[in-house]
Amino acid sequence: MLSRSGANPMRIRPAFVIVRSLSGRSPIMYKGSNQVMAIRAALRRSGLALGVAAFVAAVPVATAFADGTPSPAPAPGKVTFGIGPASAKDVDTRPDFTLLQGRGGTTTDHVALVNLSTIPLPVDVYVVDAVTGADGSVSLKARADKSTDVARWVKLQTPNGKSTVVVPARSKVIIPFTVTVPKDAPVGDHLAGIVASITADGAAAAGSQDVKLEQRVGVRLNLRVAGAVTPSLAIENLTASYAGTLNPFGKGSVVVSYTVHNTGNVKLGGRQQVSVAGIIGGATTASELRDIPLLMPGASVDVTTVVPNVAPLVYLSTDVQVTAAAPGTDANPEVAPASASVHLWAVPWTLLALVILIVLAALVIVSRRRRTPPRSGGRHSGGPAWEPPSGPVLVPSDSGSSS
Repeated sequence: MLSRSGANPMRIRPAFVIVRSLSGRSPIMYKGSNQVMAIRAALRRSGLALGVAAFVAAVPVATAFADGTPSPAPAPGKVTFGIGPASAKDVDTRPDFTLLQGRGGTTTDHVALVNLSTIPLPVDVYVVDAVTGADGSVSLKARADKSTDVARWVKLQTPNGKSTVVVPARSKVIIPFTVTVPKDAPVGDHLAGIVASITADGAAAAGSQDVKLEQRVGVRLNLRVAGAVTPSLAIENLTASYAGTLNPFGKGSVVVSYTVHNTGNVKLGGRQQVSVAGIIGGATTASELRDIPLLMPGASVDVTTVVPNVAPLVYLSTDVQVTAAAPGTDANPEVAPASASVHLWAVPWTLLALVILIVLAALVIVSRRRRTPPRSGGRHSGGPAWEPPSGPVLVPSDSGSSS
């Protein structure tokens, strides 16, 4: 809750409120998630004194340079502004827009621009499509990017018919909008963001050219086009490699990489399981695997994990399984888990080298013993053994004696 001085508190979620400084090139201060602070820190490291923070319902989205003519600059000072779902009269408690409409139908709703500052604030408001990054994070396209999905179907009915709306000090402006679904729109889930932004001069590093920075904040617009839903996940590009150890009797690890692809028409997350087993069994399972984030239809996320304590059993099998999970507001789909397998070699090279050395040493010892003749027990070890003569023995007589 944020309070206005001298007035009743205005209920608004800090997740989509920005507090920023307009006094020249002083740093911006944010209220919201830690992810916003991380964005500012990254921009500081890149040499920018002014940061850009933009997120949809506490999920970071892409920052962008302003295109076209920037909005009129308000007077110096701190300004706080936000955007969120509303009724025709006031901000409501919805965290985002979740709409259901059939092909050819039209839905009407309202969005509120809120200015908690002490000065009037010119705010640009527009709609852009959402995209999913390789890590599963959701972001919004830049304003200059061409809309190809639900953003084309939304029409904002601003008070002056223009994209820039001046919100009075400590006040709000309620903007009606319509979503008209084409008759040939793909059935299933679509995602966009309604964005409020202000543009300011940014100071680059010394010797670099200053830039225009668009600081924006938005709210999700989830639209499901009514029709037959086909939830489906697929595991693609599965690879596995074994990393051994110098200990001949030790265990190594298996590095597993794959892509989880949402091949259906509704947004899905998933619970994943990765295991490695030898041809004689003894499966080892990866621990502390994170759940797959919610993926929009057609989106994918790359996953890499390590399965430790795997014995080098020469030939291994790696199995990956992902069980689909729907958002908290939907029932989990009754579909078979996505699965994939791949085989890999895990040769215990250190143990094999040790065995080879032991065998070679044994062969050398045996060979040397065969080349050395055995020794006898007599004194004349070099000649033949003495044997007594056979037959009568003649003893010579003494010639000097008488008979």
